[in-house]
Amino acid sequence: MPGERQPDTIVWITGATSGIGEALAATVPFDGARVVNISRREHPDLESVRADLSTTAGWDRVEQHLANE
Repeated sequence: MPGERQPDTIVWITGATSGIGEALAATVPFDGARVVNISRREHPDLESVRADLSTTAGWDRVEQHLANE
């Protein structure tokens, strides 16, 4: 959005909806970082890329997201 400060750091975390991934997302050590969850489920608070990494289509989706960013 115009006028908003854009984060200069993007952190992608696979599985930020639970377990170790969730803990990593909660403790990202970069102030103002943009944290993106990559998983089959939406994260309630974080931007999410819905992808099943056990499939080729999931990897393709993540590849496209990374290329766009």
